[in-house]
Amino acid sequence: MTTLLSDVQQDFSQSPRVTLVLAPRTSLLAQDVVDTLRKIEDSWQGMPYPKLVDASGKESLGSFQVGITYQLQNNQIQFQDRQTPVQTGTITTGSSAAVGGRISVIDASATFQANGVERGSFIINWTDQSIVSVLNVVSETELEVYEPTSGIGNTYDIADDYSVFNVELCDLSGGNSTAVDDLASTISSVVPSVGTYVILAQSSNATIVESVDTAALTAKVDDIHGMVMRSIWVDTTAGVNGSGYQQSPFNNFASAASYAVANDIRRIIIEGNTATIDRSLVRYVITGIGTPNVNMNGQNLNRTEFYACGLSGTMIGVVHAHDCEILTGASGIDGEFLGCILNGSITVGGSADLHLYNCIEGDPVTLTLGAGNSTIHIHKWSGNLTLAGVNGVGDEVNVFLENGSVTIAASCTDGSINVSGMGRVIDNSAGSTIDKTNLLEPSKLLTVKKFLGLK
Repeated sequence: MTTLLSDVQQDFSQSPRVTLVLAPRTSLLAQDVVDTLRKIEDSWQGMPYPKLVDASGKESLGSFQVGITYQLQNNQIQFQDRQTPVQTGTITTGSSAAVGGRISVIDASATFQANGVERGSFIINWTDQSIVSVLNVVSETELEVYEPTSGIGNTYDIADDYSVFNVELCDLSGGNSTAVDDLASTISSVVPSVGTYVILAQSSNATIVESVDTAALTAKVDDIHGMVMRSIWVDTTAGVNGSGYQQSPFNNFASAASYAVANDIRRIIIEGNTATIDRSLVRYVITGIGTPNVNMNGQNLNRTEFYACGLSGTMIGVVHAHDCEILTGASGIDGEFLGCILNGSITVGGSADLHLYNCIEGDPVTLTLGAGNSTIHIHKWSGNLTLAGVNGVGDEVNVFLENGSVTIAASCTDGSINVSGMGRVIDNSAGSTIDKTNLLEPSKLLTVKKFLGLK
């Protein structure tokens, strides 16, 4: 018995013609495509036009059947546009400057999580006339998005009107889908549409079973596996401990780390709110989704890279951190930190070589040097920073300000502190050598202004 789907419409006026699949349908089986299009061909609307589809398959091979393959004839399939937003509202807190190419969208009245906003959704700022993809759903009232580039001001200002749309996964499955135009040239069987993306699930219902060299096949799989940078997934909020794949993550960091070490897989991706590193992980890549709090727990993390994580606890070794939050109480900090947010009291590792590039202040920052001679370079600092514990004869701190300020605490009794750029220094030191030769302070600006006779 053939099937005529009532939510499928045929447009004969185009070339190639279009079979429109109405929302909310998201899936079409090959058999339904063939049955429905043949019914339309036989209808009074379709009879004047050339056929819409050719199909083959389902020949019997004993207990198997050959899979269906259909070829659309000067015709393509399109899933209907998704035009209904899952969230609309107005911005209640204006966006700050972009960090790592990302900005925040904040609406205190929104319910982003309850409404199903997800990574890959897109947001239109009607006021700014910009459109971007959602990177992270931070909370019910905050989204993290890529920095807009196509708008008027490319910011999210208070009272800006916006709408969020989800992108729905659609699929053509149960067979092989192909298409040709009116000249028999191959074309895509799918037409893109707003708010959807379509997967073509090709199929073969009949297969030839031959003897398999298991060892050779395993070696080939391992060879391919070695060319791909596989990731181990861990979601500490999951109820069931999975296999480490994205669809089935481990629910605790210990399982993820054990599997990664045993299989020499160097990338771990953390979902959920928290994770505690339970062993030495040297030269790994750890990436957070939603900035989880990762407790470094006194482990050796030398040459490990962190992305989009909140880092707490004590670390050992030199790390590379990108777009992370360094949380108050973090200690042993050493290495390169790019585009990170610094919060509260942070202790630098002993004999560290620390570089902070384009980092910003979250909470008021106090950076305390550990025992041993350390070198610290702070590039392009625009917040408020307190330096403490510069008391080793070989301690050297270099700060380049961009309208920021540095307070040098009384615990700075030795070593050298060099401050340059534009900003302010409050010197409460008790013995450290302070060099402000290349610093332009507000008082100097007033002197220059008076010298030039400017009001």
